[in-house]
Amino acid sequence: MSTDTAPASPSAARPKSSDSLLPVLRAIPAHCYERSTAKGFAYVARAIVVYVAALTVLALTNTWWLVLPAWIIAGFAVAGLFVLGHDAAHGALFDSKRLNRAVARVLMLPSLHVVEAWVLGHNRIHHGHTLRQGMDFVWHPVTVDQYRALPRWKRLRHRAEWSWFGSGLYYGREVWWNKMMRFTPPARYRDAIRRDKRFVYAVAGLVTVATATAGWFVGGPIGSVWRCALRQHCLNRLGWSASTPRG
Repeated sequence: MSTDTAPASPSAARPKSSDSLLPVLRAIPAHCYERSTAKGFAYVARAIVVYVAALTVLALTNTWWLVLPAWIIAGFAVAGLFVLGHDAAHGALFDSKRLNRAVARVLMLPSLHVVEAWVLGHNRIHHGHTLRQGMDFVWHPVTVDQYRALPRWKRLRHRAEWSWFGSGLYYGREVWWNKMMRFTPPARYRDAIRRDKRFVYAVAGLVTVATATAGWFVGGPIGSVWRCALRQHCLNRLGWSASTPRG
């Protein structure tokens, strides 16, 4: 590459007004933005009923031909709750901002999502800077040279995470763990994110203890591990895989 190429001027880097999405947004009819509180609650109620029904089956039986479909249904129910929580976090499910946040906080609990961290990473960063290198952190491909420079284990991980079955692996590691649970939030959002994170930890801890205790009384130590670890892990894994956003 030549080193004497003049850098582009700042004005050249700015998108032209004709490239903006504003004309598209203005063309959307007003009724498309209307929200029905009753319909929103109906969606939420339906998703919760499916989730609770699947959990009830998982709690009451060890018959494999009932457990297996219940696993799958519960996993997709977690995904459905997450999608509705995603819409509520965008302020798109109800007219009330406070109601949207409250519902998002509840619906994202089964997938162990911290709502305020999600709003920062997804709403503000991902949607505000979609695919912008150095800002948006979701689903960035690597060049051939970058891929070849990776250690062997990272190349294997990359191939797995970018395969048809590996989106949940990528999401769990890069989005949920690195950018939601482990990262240090900016000072402006720190208190709200830490408060939500403590809420998720507390609920997850209570559910884990309750599930392990119930499993112990029903099936002893093996029953405790079975209900607490394996089943809950599968639910979250299925939910992440089913609902992983790629855009």
